[in-house]
Amino acid sequence: MAAHPKITPDKVEQVIAALRIGADIAGAAHLISVSTSGLERYMVRHPLVKVRADEARKIADDRVQSALYKSAVGGNVTAMIFWLKNRQSAEWRDRRELAGVPDAPLLPGPIRVVFDDALDEDEAQDEPGRDG
Repeated sequence: MAAHPKITPDKVEQVIAALRIGADIAGAAHLISVSTSGLERYMVRHPLVKVRADEARKIADDRVQSALYKSAVGGNVTAMIFWLKNRQSAEWRDRRELAGVPDAPLLPGPIRVVFDDALDEDEAQDEPGRDG
């Protein structure tokens, strides 16, 4: 079995720097030549490193959020939609949920759909302009 590479203080700083600029845990682990699970286990054993890593990831997330906001208020329609769907999802989501009383129909009875071109002969004769 191969020896596990040691995570040194210099490697911890590389991880923190990578997370700060947007890398995920897998990318940061790859950067220092350890497995993702190895880096995650290290952070469990070293809670202060985990706190620093979480803070670094928040810095990257905040930077993206700020850029998204600037893009949205600058007129980027896609950014506007994305922002609103995430910040006001109840009002802006594409899918709406209907809720009713449990075990009761959402609508109060049968629905009859009538198409204009599906009139029976009696109705067709009564309409002006129709040959019947």
